[in-house]
Amino acid sequence: MNLGTILPNRGHRRSPPGAGLALAGLAAGAAALALFEPRGGARRRGLVAQKAIHAGKAARSFGAKAGRDLANRSRGLLASARSSVRETSVLDDVLCDRVRSRIGRLTSHPSAIAVSAREGTIELRGPVLEEEAQQVLEGSLRVHGVHKVVDLLDRHAQPGHVPGLQGGPRPRPAAEPWQERWLPGTRLLAIVSGAALTARGLWTRRPAALLMAAAGALLALRGATNVPLRRLAGAAAHAQQSTGTAASGSGSG
Repeated sequence: MNLGTILPNRGHRRSPPGAGLALAGLAAGAAALALFEPRGGARRRGLVAQKAIHAGKAARSFGAKAGRDLANRSRGLLASARSSVRETSVLDDVLCDRVRSRIGRLTSHPSAIAVSAREGTIELRGPVLEEEAQQVLEGSLRVHGVHKVVDLLDRHAQPGHVPGLQGGPRPRPAAEPWQERWLPGTRLLAIVSGAALTARGLWTRRPAALLMAAAGALLALRGATNVPLRRLAGAAAHAQQSTGTAASGSGSG
């Protein structure tokens, strides 16, 4: 009895077609022909060598910056974890700085709020918009080292003529994934993750996997260029429009 008819062959994978290899070989042959032809080949080889050297230096510099960034973040997370375990009391000045930093992300006018600390107890004074008061109190209480928050805030439904609430709301800093410029460590993680998603999606070759591959390619492109995708799309549309205009102009001429 043939066991192959009973047990399914789970290790068998459908080999990808050879069209991609044929196109890659054709491209490699064309590149070799352009680089090694008698006329102009030497100049092209020199340009390729210069660009390769420049790309290598840029890659090494980026890798070093990304490595330092990730190492600093890891040390910061480790130090924060250790301090949360070992730290029993926090200096008043340090606690005030922590609370001010947290308030800066919770209210549109953080400079209007005065912060004072005494042995883990925080006092908050000053004008604040009524819709922001509760999140300021809750956020301050979640700061490490704060045991109690004394609410002395002066709530206002509208800024009105209150001096501390004038000048319009201050823009709050966005989280790093939504910022225009990413740090080197974030860019490196985006490139690696995007490349892995793209390779996985192309290898599986299913409709959902192709969407995953497209998302991975966009993520890797975002990390490699450090330019928001909407700006890249706008630049591509502008270039396409310019090319169409030039083609129509040459055709009419």
